[in-house]
Amino acid sequence: MIIYIYNEINHEYIGEMQAQESPLEKGVYLFPPHTTTIKPSFDDCYVAIFDEEKQKWNNFIDNRGKKVYSVVDATSSTVDYIGEIKDGFTLIEPTSIYDTNFVNGKWVANKQTKLKELKDVINNEIIKLDLIEYNGNTYQTDSQSISRMSDALFLIGSIFWRDAHNNKVLITNEDLKNIINIKAISIQKLIDKQFEIEEEVNNMTDKKVQKYKIDLGV
Repeated sequence: MIIYIYNEINHEYIGEMQAQESPLEKGVYLFPPHTTTIKPSFDDCYVAIFDEEKQKWNNFIDNRGKKVYSVVDATSSTVDYIGEIKDGFTLIEPTSIYDTNFVNGKWVANKQTKLKELKDVINNEIIKLDLIEYNGNTYQTDSQSISRMSDALFLIGSIFWRDAHNNKVLITNEDLKNIINIKAISIQKLIDKQFEIEEEVNNMTDKKVQKYKIDLGV
C-alpha cells in the first residue's frame, strides 16, 4: 500500500512510501504520523497541502524563490511563502531604475523619477567631457587637469603638454585656453539643456511624463 507523506509544519506534501504491514495482524498496515492514503493531485507551479480536519489535499500556487517587487518603491525581495503574491508586490520587473510607480499592471515613471533620470544623463555627459579632442589630439580635462592648464596660461610661448595618451604635444597657451573654453562651453550647454528639460517635465501631465524620452540634442 502506498501512503503519502506531508511535513509537520505546514502539511506540505514531501513524498510517498510503501506502508509496512503489521507483524501482528495480517492485512493491517502501519501508518507513521503525517501520512495519508489519499493521493494528492500534482499541478505545475502548485504545491499540495493536506487538510487534516477535512482529510483532503488542497493545491496552492508556489512562488517560493521568485523575485517580487514592492509597488511602493520597486525594491526587490524573494518569496519565501506558499500561496498568491501578497498585496503590495508584483512579479513584474521594473524596466529601469527610474520606474518606481506601478500603475494598471505596469511600471511607469513620474515627474520625480524622470527628473532623476535627467540628472543622471547630464552627469554622464559631463563625465564624458573629461576628455576633449582638439587639433587632432585628445586631452584630459578633469578638474585637476583643467587646474594645471589654467596655471600654464601664464607661460609665454609654446610648451610641451601631455595628451590623454601620454604623448608630448607642442602647444601654446592660446591652445590651452581654447581647450578650457571648449569644456566650459560644453558644460554650460548641458546645464542650459537641463533647465530647459526640467521646466518642460514640470509642466507635463503624468501621462506625458511616462512616455517622455530624454533627448539632450547637444
